[in-house]
Amino acid sequence: MKLHWVELENWRQHTKTRIDFAKDTTVIYGPNEKGKSTVLEALSRGFFDKSNSHGNDIKSIRPLTASGNITSTVRIEFTLNETRYKVEKRFNLREGTLLYKIEDGTPNLINQDRQADEQLKQLLEADLPSKGISNPSQWGAFQWLWAPQENRELPEKTKGKDPTKSLHLETKGDGGIITTPKFQKIQDRIQRPYSQYFYKNGKNNPNSPLTKIEREIETLQKLEENLINEIKSVDTKKQNLEELLKELPNIEKKIIDTKIELKKITDEVIDYSSIKADLNASEANLKEAKRKVSDVENALDELKNSAKKVETFQENEQEAREKFSRLEALREQLDKNLEQKMKEIDEKAIQVRNYEELAKDARILWRKSISIKKIDELKQKIDRIKEIESKLEIFKKQERPISLENECLDELMKKKMQIEGLKENLKLRGLTVNNMPGEEGSLNVEVDRDKIKDEKFSVTGTDCVRITSPGLGNVIIKAKLMKAQEIKIEIDNLKEIVNSELEKYDVTSIDELKELKKSQDKIQQKINILNAERVGIDKRPIAELILDLENLNKKIIEYGNIERKNISIKLNPTNVDFGKLISKREKEEVTYRDALDKSIAERDSINKELKAKIEEFAEIKAEKNSLFDELEKARNDERKIIRNYGSVENQEVLLQTAKSNCYKRKTEYEALKDKYEQLEKGSLNKIDRLQEQIEHQEQIFREQRSLIDQLKGSINFASLDGTYSKLSETHSKLEILKERLENEQIRAESYKLLVETLQKEHIAIMSAVISPIKEEVKKSLVYITGSLHENLELNEDLLPTELSENGFDEGSSLKFEDSSSGLKEVLVFCVRLAVAKHLSERDSQCLVLDDPFVHVSQDRLNKIIELINEAIKDWNLQIVVFTHRQMELSGFKGNMVNIQSAKMGIIE
Repeated sequence: MKLHWVELENWRQHTKTRIDFAKDTTVIYGPNEKGKSTVLEALSRGFFDKSNSHGNDIKSIRPLTASGNITSTVRIEFTLNETRYKVEKRFNLREGTLLYKIEDGTPNLINQDRQADEQLKQLLEADLPSKGISNPSQWGAFQWLWAPQENRELPEKTKGKDPTKSLHLETKGDGGIITTPKFQKIQDRIQRPYSQYFYKNGKNNPNSPLTKIEREIETLQKLEENLINEIKSVDTKKQNLEELLKELPNIEKKIIDTKIELKKITDEVIDYSSIKADLNASEANLKEAKRKVSDVENALDELKNSAKKVETFQENEQEAREKFSRLEALREQLDKNLEQKMKEIDEKAIQVRNYEELAKDARILWRKSISIKKIDELKQKIDRIKEIESKLEIFKKQERPISLENECLDELMKKKMQIEGLKENLKLRGLTVNNMPGEEGSLNVEVDRDKIKDEKFSVTGTDCVRITSPGLGNVIIKAKLMKAQEIKIEIDNLKEIVNSELEKYDVTSIDELKELKKSQDKIQQKINILNAERVGIDKRPIAELILDLENLNKKIIEYGNIERKNISIKLNPTNVDFGKLISKREKEEVTYRDALDKSIAERDSINKELKAKIEEFAEIKAEKNSLFDELEKARNDERKIIRNYGSVENQEVLLQTAKSNCYKRKTEYEALKDKYEQLEKGSLNKIDRLQEQIEHQEQIFREQRSLIDQLKGSINFASLDGTYSKLSETHSKLEILKERLENEQIRAESYKLLVETLQKEHIAIMSAVISPIKEEVKKSLVYITGSLHENLELNEDLLPTELSENGFDEGSSLKFEDSSSGLKEVLVFCVRLAVAKHLSERDSQCLVLDDPFVHVSQDRLNKIIELINEAIKDWNLQIVVFTHRQMELSGFKGNMVNIQSAKMGIIE
């Protein structure tokens, strides 16, 4: 698509505004809140919203100054797929859509209202809502190319929406259907049966036919297992009953034998109470000996730990002293560096202020030169307009309103010829009077109330002749006595018609009337030419032009009253190209400001380091004092411990004595313990074991009797009638279901394999399609960032995920969401530009950017402008930019449109 022009009428602050778009670049600039983004809003609503849309968003487009409801209109002329169209959409009061096709410069209406909206939707390949306003995700490919302020980020995949489908990402040659709508239909057709068995994440669908059959098989298998277990249970119970009945006499015999053995051993047991008392006394003596050894070991450990602690504190205190000295020297050095950097900052600040003043002065000189130029132009306009109006006044004085058409003039000529013809016909029917004066007087002759004196007179259709003779004279009258009253009446009527027309324009003849019309046509032509020239010079009244001239003169006076500083007078010449001078001064200002910012950053870094060192210095000082106090405390603690326990050597002697005594007590205790354990493991242990054995055997006997009774009861009530036939029927059903399960498993695995294969092919071909776009994005990014970022990752939705940064460790990368605002803007632009180039292979494209590159540095912005200019040349792109920073974007090739001038109908 390429835009030609857009016209807004009663649209927010635009009463009637028209903007013509250049074929390459159009930069629409002006202050904020002056209607730039409104133009983009009108374009989007004109293309993507239906005229019958309602709601607050639609109501809000009518002017705030309008009273009551009003019609807001947008008209757009554009070329799409090498065909030129014009669309007109009206919202609110008189809603409606008109779609024209322009052929040979003439717009022909091809559709209107709902049909026009639908046809426009198909032309734009957009997915618009049936009701309400649209959002950028429904704009098709335009969501990649048009970036309003509220939609600067790249389109992302949402539920049911894949923005890459609108880009026609097709591979060359065979296999191109993989990413086209045709492939989507194939996927949808496979997805329906696939979804019966699996979810989108590949997990099994619990409601699939396969699962239902498995549940039926599982139910039948459980039933089969229960039937088999029921049969086995009866058989097992019978076998168990027989075995239990056989074992019961043996259990009774074992109980009798164990009781006899217990009585025999009980008679043999001796009294062992005295041995147990000696064992307890020996155990108490051993514990006391161990406690004494532990006390001596603890005292020895305290003495050693105290000495070691004092030694550690001494080492730490010495290390803190050395660190304290080093930090003190480093702090003094940082103080000197900070003082030197402050002087450097002051010098650079002065330079920045100088170049700020130079840039400011250059802008004032530029504005003054522009104002002078405009004054000259306005003066020329005013002089010429005055001259034109003077000529118009002269011509208007000469102008006589004449509404006579050529047909009417021809009609008058015909009437004149009719009169002449009628007169010729009446010559033979008329009267001729020849009045000749006599020698002594004359005759008074009156024919039809016309007096004839000293002349010859002929008339036609005479009614009467009157002659009086105050003197002598000679009168000759010849007449045929035939009347032609009707012809004369006709002649009179014709004369009356002709004379009435002549009287309108104050002429006496038709020839004079012809000359009058010719002269008035020339005057009117000259007036039209002068009026056209007047409109071409300026439509505004001359008073408004004079007011503008006075305002400009006031500005010149204001500029003249601005005192120029010596450095501006010395370094800013007044006879150069001020645009280049401003650019030069601004670049110098930026250069020195960057240097100042760098110095300030270095100063802040030194200051930060100095503060850190001061804090560290204070911490080390506090640590040194603390270590000294802890050292003194450790020495005092060591002295107390030595006073309590004596020296280490004394404690080691005591430890040897305590260990020797402990060993002796331990030997005695172990001898008594062995003697007691032998006795306990012998008869005493055997008595306890036999008593427990008797209790256990009696318990088994009781349980055996109870189990026999239960088995007899369950065997009596168990019946196998019908169990075998039911088992056979269940087995048959299982075989049928297993066969069905096998078929369903084959079908499910087939669909799963097909979906996985399509997904793999889709990923492979998407990679092949995205690679050229990725390379284009990478190429643009490397050029803009100066090879700072060379490696870039895009996912299959064309969204940047991560990129590498040169100058860091190998393998380090930066996540897209963690990058700076400026870098994000650059990356988003690179993707949009690459997509625009891709789409240009199908048709010329228009890239629309609203207030772009807010966080991008001027150096990178210049490179972006170079890339755009190159893309316009190589790919026939059209770029439309809305901005309030026109000076920064002055490198674009194309038109610069002031939005305020466009609103007033002024074309710059």
